[in-house]
Amino acid sequence: FGKWRKKEGVSINYRQRQAEATKQLLFDKSIELFKTKGYENVSVEDIVRAAQTSRACFYTYFKNKDDVLITYVHINDESYLKFYQNTLCSKDFSNKDGIEKLKALLNYAIDLLTSNGAHLLHLYFIALIKDPPLSSNRERHFFHIMRVLFDEASQESVVKDGLTFDAFQEMALWVLRGTCFNWAGSDGTLPLQHQHAIIEQFINCIRKSWAAFLQ
Repeated sequence: FGKWRKKEGVSINYRQRQAEATKQLLFDKSIELFKTKGYENVSVEDIVRAAQTSRACFYTYFKNKDDVLITYVHINDESYLKFYQNTLCSKDFSNKDGIEKLKALLNYAIDLLTSNGAHLLHLYFIALIKDPPLSSNRERHFFHIMRVLFDEASQESVVKDGLTFDAFQEMALWVLRGTCFNWAGSDGTLPLQHQHAIIEQFINCIRKSWAAFLQ
């Protein structure tokens, strides 16, 4: 009986890995087709043909094409967590204050959101618009990380007096989404250095001035 249970566990783990690999393949092929052909021109049939699988398989993992976009949003959110764990918590950032880490997070967000081109960035925003609970969900990793870093900056007294996290969060979202939207609106022709410069200016606006430290 014990041996049977062990073999069953191995089999279940294998099936889980296979399922995850299949879902990832379908997702990757979907994103690839959205980028090359345009979201409106891609059918579920196109996706399953590219992934060499079936429509039934696609609908096992996704409700429809929109569900692929929702998955895209969630995968991006997981990327923020990895960036926080692997970069912002690394030795390279051990001597940086919370404000510098917030700037790094926002710059990373710009790089991440623009990494798949203007069309995919449009689709990202459309996914958020179509799913208001997802757009307003402040339990996602990105917002938790912002909160942790803002609290760190507050404890270090490098944030302007009177600035609350809620106010910072709303301003950061406006700046981040605005810069990304402008970039997408230019069809990706605006240099990303320009977008990073806007983040730099925003961060300078929330940082406590050196004069305040000398008082």
